[in-house]
Amino acid sequence: MAVEEGWQRRHPHVQLDREAMRRLVGVAVLEATVLRGGLRNTNYKLRLAGEERPAVLRLYTAEAAACAREVALMRLVGKRVPVPRVLSADPTADPPWALFEWIDGERFDQMLVQATPDEVEQACRSAGEVLAAIHGFTLRRSRCSRAQHGDSRADGRRVAHRRRSVLCR
Repeated sequence: MAVEEGWQRRHPHVQLDREAMRRLVGVAVLEATVLRGGLRNTNYKLRLAGEERPAVLRLYTAEAAACAREVALMRLVGKRVPVPRVLSADPTADPPWALFEWIDGERFDQMLVQATPDEVEQACRSAGEVLAAIHGFTLRRSRCSRAQHGDSRADGRRVAHRRRSVLCR
């Protein structure tokens, strides 16, 4: 059994109706579907009024500070690696949320189930190229610690990290 097979969702999906989503994103939501597969946040695929392509609404329910970090990271690397474009975000909302462009594709873990050895090799090579590009970025040193962003040990005690390179406001 792969490690991932034992992973379980620990944060319940946030249920929002289309009107609540409209209030968040500021546009009428014509259709909303919960996306399954994540373990921490709630993701909805949305069809928005006036938009041809779908979007993804991510509600950050596991760690509120992750919204600002993820949005900053995606904007930073987005010019050199393939990531969804950030359409809008509110890291101060309750819960924090971000709206991303929808990218058609197949999840890597699902592709591997049916893939030929050549397809697996090509997919792994492609993933390695993207990871290499990401490693080419230098993140600024910050005085904020992971403890400020909700990092804790299994026993619930806060963990302080000195001089970690993290994205924060």
